[in-house]
Amino acid sequence: MQYLQAERQSTHAGIPWLRFIRQRLGPRVHFWPFDGWDIPAGQSAIAEVYPALWSRGFANNEGRTGDQHDAFSIAAWLSRGRPRRRPCGFP
Repeated sequence: MQYLQAERQSTHAGIPWLRFIRQRLGPRVHFWPFDGWDIPAGQSAIAEVYPALWSRGFANNEGRTGDQHDAFSIAAWLSRGRPRRRPCGFP
């Protein structure tokens, strides 16, 4: 139950920032996948990611904390290039 409360709080805190970013940057920012699967050249992208999908696939030999390893795993996965297929549940 405490996890759900934390999720609600972070959602309510984050949504106004996303609106602020959209208002300031307009078409220069791409909210993936909501603005489409392909990110146009020259646009910055904002995506919500779930590190649990990848973090177990990367070794943590450097003593990173759990949050640090999650961030590392996401960056490592993204650095491999564009996803070849869409995530489960998306057309």
